Amino acid sequence: MKKFIKIMLLIVGILVIVIILDTLQARLFKNSPIIHWKQVLDGNSYVDRGILVDTYYCGSKTDISWHYKTDKFTCPVNAISKELYTKLKGTWVADGTEAKYIVSMEDGKPIYADDYNESYKLTFDSLGNYKIVTAQNKYVGKYEFNGKNLTLLDEEELIKDRCELKTPNELTCERLAAKFVK
Repeated sequence: MKKFIKIMLLIVGILVIVIILDTLQARLFKNSPIIHWKQVLDGNSYVDRGILVDTYYCGSKTDISWHYKTDKFTCPVNAISKELYTKLKGTWVADGTEAKYIVSMEDGKPIYADDYNESYKLTFDSLGNYKIVTAQNKYVGKYEFNGKNLTLLDEEELIKDRCELKTPNELTCERLAAKFVK
């Protein structure tokens, strides 16, 4: 019986040492733990979850943060890069003549309303929120950037629109308006 207890203590001791060494190498070498699993947080942020420590990659491979399991940490919402925010800040306006309003689908092709000419004002903040104001409605939600496209999510986090920054003063979108300008 003593031999069995010694073997079990040896195995548990070796496991504890491996876990501690894995945690130390992650911290010392600014690395992810070897024993980990990846969890994607959003388009360009993810976390490598280890046994004792989590390694957060908030927005890029260089923005790395290590936290123990007991810490309450999430990547800041303002992981929207400062460079992107400086491109987006300000008021974007879409003329009603550029508006696309799909009233129905026929043979897989959209049918647009001819008399729909609502103007849009779109603003972004540095915390990842947007606001669209029309004469009759106001839409708010969060935006995400995946490196190419800007995705506007509504309050239920459903996709409201997908947009692309063509030039510093032109933003094209798929649904609400064809072209926003600063």
